[in-house]
Amino acid sequence: MSIDSVSGVGSLLNALNATSSATTENTGTSFSELLKSALDQVDETVDANQTGTLQLLSGQSTDIHTSLIEAQKAELTLNLAVQVRNKVVDAYKEVMNMQM
Repeated sequence: MSIDSVSGVGSLLNALNATSSATTENTGTSFSELLKSALDQVDETVDANQTGTLQLLSGQSTDIHTSLIEAQKAELTLNLAVQVRNKVVDAYKEVMNMQM
């Protein structure tokens, strides 16, 4: 039995790491594009969870394990996105409170 990584979280972290390297290298990808792609991946993970849950509830699927794993992936991905948003807001507030 193999354990798959949580794809939504990994891709979100990869996108955030790419933003930090994009500031030192001119890759042509803007911060807003990277943020948008990371949020799109969060949406895809949540949508996959909703689809799996609906299939389980309607009787189209009997694999409860996959549905629970998808629910955990969606929860972790969403929690990470919220934490990243909180850190960005805190950083913005700190910059705005700086005196020149």
